Amino acid sequence: MPLASLIKSPLNVRTVPYSAESVSELADSIKGVGLLQNLVVHALPGDRYGVAAGGRRLAALNMLAERNILTADWPVRVKVISAGTGDGGIND
Repeated sequence: MPLASLIKSPLNVRTVPYSAESVSELADSIKGVGLLQNLVVHALPGDRYGVAAGGRRLAALNMLAERNILTADWPVRVKVISAGTGDGGIND
């Protein structure tokens, strides 16, 4: 899924903000070895997907895009779930 299609979901359970340092360190790791774990997303209106699990990874990917290391169409590996359907998703 293209990076530009992903936004942080309002259903993301993390309430503590990420430190800029931790996001930068993760961005450096992703640059070096790639994204090791899929983001978990759900469909939103339009062509957008909310990231329910992996918000810090999304922030790191966006940081790499801001540094012109990744492009907006960079393909991100995701697992698409239905919000609240009992499939091990974000509301279970």
